[in-house]
Amino acid sequence: MADLNVTIRRLLKRCGETRYRVSKVSGIDAGQLSRFARGLSDLTAETLQRLAAALGYEIVLRPKGSNRRTKR
Repeated sequence: MADLNVTIRRLLKRCGETRYRVSKVSGIDAGQLSRFARGLSDLTAETLQRLAAALGYEIVLRPKGSNRRTKR
């Protein structure tokens, strides 16, 4: 989960929106988002999902060792 937190923090920095705007769009408390962005706290999986969605991303789980794309 630590890698996911780091990735989402990077996306948050690069998104071009203020933390306040992202907090309003995602429904995440501005203080909580600020602490997360500064690395002082982590977010729950549900909150990370909401944040990722607000940034235009989705979190996808796949089996370990699988390729990025699956064959159908």
